Amino acid sequence: MNDTPAGLQRVAVQRHEGPQQRPDHDWVIDEVPVALVYNGVSHVVMLATPTALDDLAMGFSLSEGLLQGLDELRDLQVAHTAQGVSVHIEVSPRAFDRFKHRRRQLAGRTGCGLCGIDSLQAFEEALPQRQVAAPGPDLSAAVRRALQALPAHQPLQARSGASHAAAWATFGGELALVREDVGRHNALDKLIGALARTAQGPMADGAPDARGMVLVSSRASHEMVSKCVRVGVGTLGAISAPTSMAITLAQRSGLRLYGFCRGDAVVAYA
Repeated sequence: MNDTPAGLQRVAVQRHEGPQQRPDHDWVIDEVPVALVYNGVSHVVMLATPTALDDLAMGFSLSEGLLQGLDELRDLQVAHTAQGVSVHIEVSPRAFDRFKHRRRQLAGRTGCGLCGIDSLQAFEEALPQRQVAAPGPDLSAAVRRALQALPAHQPLQARSGASHAAAWATFGGELALVREDVGRHNALDKLIGALARTAQGPMADGAPDARGMVLVSSRASHEMVSKCVRVGVGTLGAISAPTSMAITLAQRSGLRLYGFCRGDAVVAYA
């Protein structure tokens, strides 16, 4: 019977401890190429941990604006091959027209830049333009509480030390949903997809709201803020630092942004 946890592989290693060495085994995170194919047309290949790929595909489609709601999704199938994984997404004619208009060739990586953007004007146009509904009260205590509880909900990180997590938490600091992946963007997309598929969070009725907050075990780059804004998330807390562009976009969009959320310390940036 295979007892290897999903998303991990057990590999043989030679462990060195001072002058001593011994054969041993380690758990390592899975990283495989995953292709997202819309109505038969391949759009992107990213490196991801092959768990919750339906959530990943759904979250990516929503956070990148390829889908504007669940009503535009017709079918989703995951196909494993020797080369990697293909996720086949069937979308409505209206969504596919939008996809063809915006189509760009890019190679997704665990640390992504401005993939497929070929001009400063195109970059500006690609940023989300919506306003989100950030809550009124300060949430620093709730952010601290939720992030302090997050490690207990990261089984892949506990074994491999190589995964990121994204979590949905209540304003009381209670964790409601967690997704892990080798890539920080992928972890966030998996969370967004899971929220949409389970009718929780800001995507429950297709409109922005302030039902809860997103927490990430990474820095808060402009891509992470952009994904949250695009799906209506009002609060983002990151364990590490934000970037200047992330702060600017958060301020412009009304998103409450916290960084350096470690121990008892939190910094509010927007």
